[in-house]
Amino acid sequence: MFEKRFIGVFILFNLFIAALLLAHRMEYTFASVNNQYAIVNKSTFKQLSTERGENFKQDHFLIIYGSDDATENFKITERINESLTVLLESIDKTYELVTFEQFLNFSDFIAYDAIVINEEDLSVIPNSNLVMDYVEEGGSLILAQRPLIGEGLDLWSPYLGIEEIEGYTVEDSMVLTSNILIQGEGYTFSETVSTHALDIVLKDECEILVESVNEVPMIWKHDQGEGTVLVANGQFLAERMNRGLLTGILSEIKDDFIYPIVNAKVLHMDDYPMPVPEGTADIIYNEYQVNNEEFFYYIWWPNVLKTTQKYNMKINGYLIYNYENDVSDQDLLLNDIVRRDHLLLQGENLLKSGGELALHGFNHQPLRIHDYLPEEAAVLGYKTWDSIEAMVSSLSNLANYISEVYPNYTPQSYVAPSNILSEEGRVALKEAFPSLRSICALYDDGGVESSYQQEFGRGEDGIYDFPRYSSGYMLTEEAHWNILNGLTFNGVFSHFIHPDDVLDKDRNYGGMSWGELNEEFDKFMNYLSNDFGWLNNMSISEATNQLEEYVDSQIFFEYKENEISGYIENGKSINYYMMKTDKEITSSENCDYQLIDEGVYLISTNSNEFTLKLGE
Repeated sequence: MFEKRFIGVFILFNLFIAALLLAHRMEYTFASVNNQYAIVNKSTFKQLSTERGENFKQDHFLIIYGSDDATENFKITERINESLTVLLESIDKTYELVTFEQFLNFSDFIAYDAIVINEEDLSVIPNSNLVMDYVEEGGSLILAQRPLIGEGLDLWSPYLGIEEIEGYTVEDSMVLTSNILIQGEGYTFSETVSTHALDIVLKDECEILVESVNEVPMIWKHDQGEGTVLVANGQFLAERMNRGLLTGILSEIKDDFIYPIVNAKVLHMDDYPMPVPEGTADIIYNEYQVNNEEFFYYIWWPNVLKTTQKYNMKINGYLIYNYENDVSDQDLLLNDIVRRDHLLLQGENLLKSGGELALHGFNHQPLRIHDYLPEEAAVLGYKTWDSIEAMVSSLSNLANYISEVYPNYTPQSYVAPSNILSEEGRVALKEAFPSLRSICALYDDGGVESSYQQEFGRGEDGIYDFPRYSSGYMLTEEAHWNILNGLTFNGVFSHFIHPDDVLDKDRNYGGMSWGELNEEFDKFMNYLSNDFGWLNNMSISEATNQLEEYVDSQIFFEYKENEISGYIENGKSINYYMMKTDKEITSSENCDYQLIDEGVYLISTNSNEFTLKLGE
């Protein structure tokens, strides 16, 4: 009896000592960790000439549209205008946005690199003959919407390359017959669009860039006289996630089209570190015969770590302290030692892997004061906060916890619970975390009122918006489409995954096991590595620094025969550009270049002047 009691006490004593040593080791680790590496050295930028010459310019677009808000189509027109203006501002191109009434006063278009007509009824466009002359004499024209059948289209058809009009059709697919989306040629997407299109026959000389599975031309290019016409056969350019497609259309207006990109590949691990789900999930036990805690520590994390290190991906973890729904009194939760140890161990795993620790929340209640729509409230089940002060108090608890556990570590990014964030919540974040540099939510909210939709850029509060394009362990058709559009638009892969995706039927693709998800994740990362090996693998703070450069710098170009020179204003570090051309780059000055797809080059420079020499 004595021996058994002694052995039991001995084991408990050793477990106690082991726990103390573990805690000491982890706290030593975190005491020595800081993330100041994320501050980019901006002293390497080569400053050459101080003034750009008069010949350095930005491509200039004229956008004309119908302003009659009584028409059923006006909302589509507004959304396309928004996409056009956001895109052009993002890629350092200038534009004039004018109504048809204002366009009546135009007579000379020599200053414009392209004219964009954003209207479906071609019969109401004034000065049509002048636009046609502009194209004949070498100008570029883009029709951003499917034209309506009628007298206007009859007049324009020869200029659009249309041989025969057979009526309307509804198309719900895209077949990329070109690399209008970078590395996209040959892919078919059957769930990306549903739009009314013209059922037409084109002239033989037209180049079809995108068609439907029914072989209906969806985007085509037609050389008319000395100029070029591009037509979008539908209203799909109104969708935010098709901005890469819009970028591809714009890149066809001239032989050599060059524009800035961010160039960042960022993997967001939402809800990690996290309180480990208690109990044993059937989908886990049936495959591994372990409980949830054992699964996440000994199977899930080693698998994810192996895949990300195999493909040189950095994991950005967004810490959630608890999943309680209390929005009034959080103090009682702060003394939970078991919870603290779980978060310590997961944080150590994350940082030792070369990842970055960021913020998700003290709890999973979104920072929102106003009530949810009834239909959303029933699904989400979230509570609202009483005030900004209450949100700040909760976030301050998280800040205090992080400062104790990671004394030299300053989280620089935040992901909103369920991608819900109010403007008041953003104010609370700034107050509780003054060093916060970026917020990551949704690029496209899918029409959900409560979701936080973002553009890549800098807010008025100085915090950068770095949204996600895609999510999940598997490269679904939707994710693939969004990724290709994002990479073509601004050279960003921004993707979310969650530790507990395997437990959620909406995120495990109807019941896929972890073994299946892990296999799909490896295929996904392998595809990215092979087709987009030029992307910079970055932590979120590094990507935010690169976004800052993208936002602040401005590029101007001078075009000569077989030579393009660039001049960068406000550049501080490396800048990246995408160039579409049918020529070969033969040499360069003050920049590097890499062929990344047929007729597509990646340009990088840390100088404010650079030159590209082109072959015939």
